[in-house]
Amino acid sequence: MIAQNQLSQYEFLQIDEEPYFLAHFQDGRVVSRGISQVMLGHKINTPGSPGQDGVFVEWQWDGNTLVVRNDVSGMYPCYYATWDNTVAISPSIPRLLLLGAPSELDGAALAVFFRLGNFVGEDTPFRAIRALPPNAVLEWKDKRLSVRGQRSIGVEAKISRSAAIDGYVSCFRDAVRRRIPEGTAAVTLSGGRDSRHILLELCEAGHPPALGVTVGEYLYNHSNEAEIAAQLARLVGVSHVIVSQTESPFLLELKKNVLTNFCSDEHAWFFSVADYLRGKVEVVYDGLGGSLFCDGFALTEDRLNLCRAGKLRALGEDLLGSDVTMCFLDAEVRRQWSRELAVERLLEELEQHGSAPNPVSSFYYWNRSRREVALSPYRLLRGFNVVVSPFCDYGVYQHLASLPAAMVLDHTFHNDTISKAFPAAGAIPYAYKPKFRENDGKELVQLSHELLTYCYRQWQSSLVSFSYVVPRAMRCLIDRAYSSTMLWLAPPAIYLLQLESVIRRAKRVSVVP
Repeated sequence: MIAQNQLSQYEFLQIDEEPYFLAHFQDGRVVSRGISQVMLGHKINTPGSPGQDGVFVEWQWDGNTLVVRNDVSGMYPCYYATWDNTVAISPSIPRLLLLGAPSELDGAALAVFFRLGNFVGEDTPFRAIRALPPNAVLEWKDKRLSVRGQRSIGVEAKISRSAAIDGYVSCFRDAVRRRIPEGTAAVTLSGGRDSRHILLELCEAGHPPALGVTVGEYLYNHSNEAEIAAQLARLVGVSHVIVSQTESPFLLELKKNVLTNFCSDEHAWFFSVADYLRGKVEVVYDGLGGSLFCDGFALTEDRLNLCRAGKLRALGEDLLGSDVTMCFLDAEVRRQWSRELAVERLLEELEQHGSAPNPVSSFYYWNRSRREVALSPYRLLRGFNVVVSPFCDYGVYQHLASLPAAMVLDHTFHNDTISKAFPAAGAIPYAYKPKFRENDGKELVQLSHELLTYCYRQWQSSLVSFSYVVPRAMRCLIDRAYSSTMLWLAPPAIYLLQLESVIRRAKRVSVVP
């Protein structure tokens, strides 16, 4: 049984410690609070970049004007809100709520989120709170707000596959060498391509990391990742550590939700890596953005044909998948957050990528990588001197975003690039896809019990259908064969119940300037 004080600690984890700045115009003058000058993340100078490269956000208040800027790709998570002659900025959405930002939910944004798994554009769960756009300049002065930003959509290159691979080897090598670690470094090492490419390039540059860290098998992921990562580490002579997930999956969901600003349906597994590395290294390398263009993530021939035919609405329907799991929502909420609403919002975003050489990968880079995947290294790895993402280098992005979709459609482009650059690593296979494991049943029974306890403590919800969730969670307690239902049912139910709890707390304690 989870104690109430432990539950509250996880529900509102570290909200009060988050940096922020707030300015309020009152009686002819500006009243401010928070930190007036902040720089989070790191900057890199990349030739040809239309903005400052790296992954960062910075703001400065001079007593008259607030100016906020971020990196050219907008990968560092940061949010702003304006209301009642007030502006506030923070990397934490719950912190903005505690400062008084309006908590009205954005139905269209959430309709997309629960079907796609991430928010799109600058959407968040709340109408009044927006993510900073890429390459942003936000200014607030005399009660007036202006926000400028720009996404650099790729322009197709006329290039052979062989030349494209050579170009990838070269530009990624340059990106890594622009990011040689100052201090003890680690690589979050999986059995996939992105972390392998980073590790091999660091070793090639003469700066091997102190260690590679891999998460062992856990509730949502059972594969040979750790075994493959260990083989790779042995090949290059780098120490390798496999860490275990020991916390309750339920508590990890609570931690993940609040620290990722309720903007992610994944990443709970990453806490074991962050906890292990904290205090041991100063620099962490992460593969953010690596698989989108060069692996053809989510790209299929059918989707490419829809793009070529200009059938973006049909593409949106396909990307959203089935609505069969949406029954956890209250019936009225499910009607309001309809599939039609989700398609319309998604269509607006897809239209921004229709001219890209690879529209599907472009969409996922700017929406999944930027809005969801970035939350893992840049929210859960806070406290390290530098978290480095060489695939986000503008030179790498510019090269990969220019490749025609047909070139990466068979999902072998990144494999072939790594094999050409590092033939000695060719004998080490890549990990197979995760699969469900029979002995997950015990953990899933525990998750069912904790979800039921959470429902009981919340007592009522305007968003979650207890009549749907509770009987299924109860069945999982007694029917081991049914327990895998928790894998898709528990996370969104926990998310919404916790979101309601955070909103209630914000309404009780929000700051009035």
